[in-house]
Amino acid sequence: MKLETGKGMGMEQTIVLTESELQFYSGTGTVHAVSLGGALDPFTLDHPIRGKKVFEEALTSVGRRLNRRKGCRVLLPDSLVFAKVLSFDKIPFSLNKRDEMIKWKMEAFLPGRVGAFNVQYDISGDSVLVAAMPKSTVLELEEELALLNARCFSLIPESFYYANLFLERERGGNSVLLTNRSRHFSGLVIQNGRVSFVRFRKKIEGVSLKQELDMFSEILGEDMPGRVLLFGEKAEIEAENMGDRWLQ
Repeated sequence: MKLETGKGMGMEQTIVLTESELQFYSGTGTVHAVSLGGALDPFTLDHPIRGKKVFEEALTSVGRRLNRRKGCRVLLPDSLVFAKVLSFDKIPFSLNKRDEMIKWKMEAFLPGRVGAFNVQYDISGDSVLVAAMPKSTVLELEEELALLNARCFSLIPESFYYANLFLERERGGNSVLLTNRSRHFSGLVIQNGRVSFVRFRKKIEGVSLKQELDMFSEILGEDMPGRVLLFGEKAEIEAENMGDRWLQ
């Protein structure tokens, strides 16, 4: 199993690891939400599993409901992943040179050497969407996910999953995708059919969703798409009077 950016959404079973009950847009297929509470700490990057027994019981329960003949994907809290869109004047054709150049740029924003991370990237024109997770975290999750007794092939940040669902429906679309969770939020900007900006971070007490969008707008300026799609804890979104702008 490896970290993925979500390209190729053909699998029919999706497992979502989450801290709390959530609103989830699944596209097609079956979704199993694994509500782990404090058993999963989305801000402890090296060893996020805090309650091993609770974690294992939840996975075993979900495993009984899976179709063993079908593959599945596992969606992670975005806060466990380092993600960024890198820009280049020219991307080398050689795979080795390309990997070397991308990893060299990643050294600037990762909290450690690139070699300690599981890295995945997608190239679109002169930009590269990269995602990285500590190898220790991937290994820890793999060991526990074996309890599902099913063929789970990929770990995907939740917001990347939404982005790819959006792009499958609107290949040249423009939108801000905001994922709201109890302790963190994620924002992806899609312009002309590709992810152009990514922001994952811990929530700041007292900062509302509307304020988060205002900050997005200030950062992006005139490049800010007018359309906003919201995912996550719907009650909080409704309390912000953001309107019912869910991806349908």
